[in-house]
Amino acid sequence: MKPEEQPRYFAVEVTTDTYLIGCESGDHSGDWGRSLDYGSPTGNSWLIKGRDKAILIDSAAPTEGVRAFAERVANLPVMLVLSHAHPDHIYRLKEFDEFWIHPADEGLLRGQYGFPAYPDIPKTVHYLEEGDVLDIGNGHKLEVHHVPGHTDGSILLLDPMKKSLFSSDTIARRLLYGLGEWVPLDRFIQDLRRIRLLDFDYLYSCHDRPAISKKFIDYMIESLKELPNVDKTVSILGMEFLHLVRGNELEEAYFDFVVPLRKREECIDSLAKV
Repeated sequence: MKPEEQPRYFAVEVTTDTYLIGCESGDHSGDWGRSLDYGSPTGNSWLIKGRDKAILIDSAAPTEGVRAFAERVANLPVMLVLSHAHPDHIYRLKEFDEFWIHPADEGLLRGQYGFPAYPDIPKTVHYLEEGDVLDIGNGHKLEVHHVPGHTDGSILLLDPMKKSLFSSDTIARRLLYGLGEWVPLDRFIQDLRRIRLLDFDYLYSCHDRPAISKKFIDYMIESLKELPNVDKTVSILGMEFLHLVRGNELEEAYFDFVVPLRKREECIDSLAKV
């Protein structure tokens, strides 16, 4: 590739001082383009600008320069907060001097559960847990909510001032579930219902660019209840997964859920408690 052909970062202000940080292409997903419509999965970071600093949620594209780009957009120091530590959310972690993460996910950076260890982990690590608050100035605070299932330490960030929830891969139209410590689906659904009670209007995930309405959580829960009737399977990472798909990928009402096939009976038993 010539330099001018390198995939480029771009920013879209989705609400005041809140930006989608996208990239025109990824590594395994081909050409992501700049479309903000529903469709194939993309890799998104989210930048929330305060008075004193800004928070960047995840480094979700392999292209170098995300830190410099985010700092240019915010014109402020930028904190990198990892929603979780799967490889597609930590691409440019090494560009930062420090970062914030739930302690239960730090092991993923070092190769836990068979994931590749991340080289050049910054030495300064800050831990975030349920109930923590990140103050970015002038009373603008983001609340940390821990919902395990996608990973052990998956977190969501609530911005009460903007009534926005940054839900990463936990509340999302596509969910890979159960590759860490097992969380029964009835407990996961309880967590979803707890999050549903929070005061927000829209949620922003890491693999869809549009704002997703709060009512999607209800659709997600109802979709999970269909799992006992699913026989479709798919092979991922050399493992067999039960594969639930509902809806149209070009519309908000779409849910693609995979869980290890060996967990099928446990899923059915736990859903019977819902």
